[in-house]
Amino acid sequence: MQSLMELPGTTGIAELRQRAEDLTTWKISLQRGVLPEPEQVNWPVEPFKTKFIDALRALEMPRFTRRYPVVLETLMKQMLAMVHDFELKLLEAEAKQKQQQRPPPQQQAQPSQQGQQQDEPGDQDQEQQGEEGQEGGAEQSQELTQEMLEEALKDSMNQQGQQGQQGGKQIQIGLEEMEGKQAGKGDEQTNEEADEALAQEIEKAAEQIVSEFEQGMQEVMENLEKAQLAFDDLS
Repeated sequence: MQSLMELPGTTGIAELRQRAEDLTTWKISLQRGVLPEPEQVNWPVEPFKTKFIDALRALEMPRFTRRYPVVLETLMKQMLAMVHDFELKLLEAEAKQKQQQRPPPQQQAQPSQQGQQQDEPGDQDQEQQGEEGQEGGAEQSQELTQEMLEEALKDSMNQQGQQGQQGGKQIQIGLEEMEGKQAGKGDEQTNEEADEALAQEIEKAAEQIVSEFEQGMQEVMENLEKAQLAFDDLS
């Protein structure tokens, strides 16, 4: 139980209880000379669990754990040490990924300085046109019909200018929204690439730990096989 509590991935009482149950399942299965199915136990986590089961099957370990209890106890200690190393690398890889990932951008459209600057020339044009209109009204020598025509033309021009400015603002806001969406897609792609890199790193760590265990146990299992054959011959 103490070894389970010291594992980097054991973060609470409920998790500790679940791991203790899974460890018992491992022991009972190996005592009977069989391997637990991956879906029977939640611990260790993937991809370590499946790789470890495959390694035990390749070594024909259940045949020896059923016959020699000391082999089972030694195997359980090795398993806990291996899981400790794997979970430590897993936490380090996850922390590294969180540092690399950027927070999602705030896709809130805001008026840009460029849009504000576009308003100023339009305002100046309106002021100049208004002053010209006042000067035109001061010239009493012009006929009434001429004044009405000029005012109508000026009103039409002013309305067209205002519509053009509003259209420019809408275009600018639309461009900003498109840029925000493109930035969001870029961040999403970056996060997906980071998740894929994390999965590959975890896979590599599990493969390395289990491979070293399998290579180290190969000679031990061969010696056990020879000792068992010699004992059978004597009996």
